[in-house]
Amino acid sequence: PYTQIRTMTHGRGGVSRPCGPDEIGMFQIKGPGLAKGYANPEHDTGARTSDGWLITGDLGRIDGDGFIFVTGRAKDVIIRGGHNIDPALIEEPLVQHADVLHAAAVGKPDSYAGELPVVFVQLVPDTSVTTSDLLAYLVNSIAERAAIPKEIFVVEKLQLTDVGKPDKAALRQQIAEQVFRRAISEATGISSESDRLTVSVHPHAQLGTQVSIAVTLQSQAERAVLANSLERVMGQFAFPYEIEWRE
Repeated sequence: PYTQIRTMTHGRGGVSRPCGPDEIGMFQIKGPGLAKGYANPEHDTGARTSDGWLITGDLGRIDGDGFIFVTGRAKDVIIRGGHNIDPALIEEPLVQHADVLHAAAVGKPDSYAGELPVVFVQLVPDTSVTTSDLLAYLVNSIAERAAIPKEIFVVEKLQLTDVGKPDKAALRQQIAEQVFRRAISEATGISSESDRLTVSVHPHAQLGTQVSIAVTLQSQAERAVLANSLERVMGQFAFPYEIEWRE
């Protein structure tokens, strides 16, 4: 009782504004049932607006009759060149396709746009549909051109969380590692398939996500050259990284 709820635009930067009917935004709530804060005060940073609304991190819409629809989480938003893309724009048409069982759209790191939308799909057994077929279907199903995925990956089984939802954290890690391994290999000339180069993406308590790069040196003389190459390629991405030099 007495709880208020609203949706606000969730773009990075700029001034947030109330969303209109059926416009997807971030849910904020206010009322007597809210806790005063977190046990750890550090977690309160950015958790509320200046006038006391709790920023939930949940995305969704409120229709003209006041019904609430939750579509995802703000951290799942794909930001392509400053354009915010709700993964639901890609996933909802796909799961309505007769040959698709599960779909999960995530952002793929890109040196120019920041992120590009890609989607992982699990198909129903014994289907003959191709990624080209699915892409053609999406082109006609997605109104926002920026939301059309750059790649579609068909997987045998989509990894799910304990509550049965696609594990997007694992998918983001998988696609990010793929991107960074390819970029670093091209920049250094060291194959990511060799024992000389290891690239991993993992959560970091302070930085959010960090890229760990381990390079085995053939001689100390090549360290400066490789360090310069790594700095040049990783400087194109908005990801913190660390380098471990091995001998």
